Amino acid sequence: MSMEERNRQVQEVLDDIKHGSFKLDYKATDEEAMGLLLSHFFEYDGIAILEAAGHGLTHSNFADAKDELDELVKREQARSEAAIKAQQKGRAS
Repeated sequence: MSMEERNRQVQEVLDDIKHGSFKLDYKATDEEAMGLLLSHFFEYDGIAILEAAGHGLTHSNFADAKDELDELVKREQARSEAAIKAQQKGRAS
């Protein structure tokens, strides 16, 4: 299957999301629909969503933006790990 065919399929999915997941009087963008799809697909895992966005930036030749996003991912992972450790420490007390 060509990328053009895949793009058409994805556009159909996005159109379906735009018409079925937002208020009737709201005209959602493809970006909003893709965001909703990504959050559902990755089960609201912010790190996975950021990593997917980073791969999109790489394939679009936005290396500097990808590097900045990688730094954000590292910070968020560290914050998440610290929160988990604090929660575990609280349970052990």
